[in-house]
Amino acid sequence: MVGWTNKNGSVLEQWYDLFKKNNNFHSLQKSAHWKKIKKIGIPNYTDEKWKNIPLKRFLSHTFVSSINQELSMSQCNDCALNLDAYRLVFINGYYSSLLSNTETGYWKITTNQKNNKILPEPIQSDFFLHLTELLNNKIIYIFLPNGKRADKPLYLLHINSGNENINTLTTSHYRHHIEIASSACGKIIEHFVSINQYGSYNGARTSIIVKDNANFSHIKLVHENQASYHFSHNDIHAGYKTKIQSNTFIILGAGITRHQTSVKLNHKETYLSINSLIFPSNEEINNIITYVEHNEEHCLSQQLHKIIACDNGRGIFDGLIKVAKNAIKSDGWMMNNNLLLDKHAQIISKPQLEIYADDVKCSHGVTIGNINEDQIFYLRTRGISYKKALKMMIYAFIYEIIEITDNTVIAENIIKHIMHILQRIIK
Repeated sequence: MVGWTNKNGSVLEQWYDLFKKNNNFHSLQKSAHWKKIKKIGIPNYTDEKWKNIPLKRFLSHTFVSSINQELSMSQCNDCALNLDAYRLVFINGYYSSLLSNTETGYWKITTNQKNNKILPEPIQSDFFLHLTELLNNKIIYIFLPNGKRADKPLYLLHINSGNENINTLTTSHYRHHIEIASSACGKIIEHFVSINQYGSYNGARTSIIVKDNANFSHIKLVHENQASYHFSHNDIHAGYKTKIQSNTFIILGAGITRHQTSVKLNHKETYLSINSLIFPSNEEINNIITYVEHNEEHCLSQQLHKIIACDNGRGIFDGLIKVAKNAIKSDGWMMNNNLLLDKHAQIISKPQLEIYADDVKCSHGVTIGNINEDQIFYLRTRGISYKKALKMMIYAFIYEIIEITDNTVIAENIIKHIMHILQRIIK
């Protein structure tokens, strides 16, 4: 599918034309990404990682540049979570200084159109990763200085508006680079929302460097409309004795939402926690991918991923823990729990271990099941209605993941959206 075409000609050439139109500079890095895009080619069903994600409909669209539009503060607040945090706002791929906080505490923010700073190479090469690197119009550099403990999280709000033409996708791309200096401590919340029901193609890439003895937490929330497509990649490079937590929640996802988290544990005694909760419904496809390299000894990684699927939704989990030869005393754990709410939904799970060292403790597991009707019956004998009993069962399934956020506003938002879906599907 390298030469995939639609009614407007080559899709690759359409994307390259967008790059030339929106970028008045050509860096060596962007040139390198364009070469990789052409070499890899657009993925299709013959590619192992893409065989369960049909792209034909996505690629049939006309792709157009996003508009650097401004929203009112009221419109922005309607999209935002009511968090006690420093807020940066992005609209259709563009940073909005008018809607962002000028005061960000210890967080240091730099916007740079010319990406002349050398950024880390991708941990895992991917077609859409390189496409986002090519098409982003500005890199946001986020820095938390040495020894500083951020008094508030940094809230990155990405608002996307699509195109009224159902055959056209507005293209928006976000590129963030985060550095948490030695012994610093901070949390970043990324939030992606659609402001209307029109289609858009949204790409996001965040590279994160966490230096020695630092503590970093990252939360990602995706609340986009079904006419849109979302492809994102987070890379994390961990230092010595760091503590890192990465949580992803896709509840109201785009038509196709694919998020990958890749991590390199290159220094000793690092603790890593990766967790996710996705709820594909109404023919949505949600895909969570994780890739963790244990490259040094005495590192601990723990992963918990949960999928609820219903109403022709498809949930996909693909995880790999790779332990290098010298990474003795590594401890890697990965669990994927899944819940099918009806016979029309589909869940695909592929956890993997790749171990080249002795004296390690690594494991993975998968569970897939339906609602336990005996437990529903028990609750109904206690005077609880069927709908309420079902909601209680689902809440019990997701509670473990939601509790990890350690944020009441985020937890309540996730629960609200889940209950909204259940209200629609429970007859």
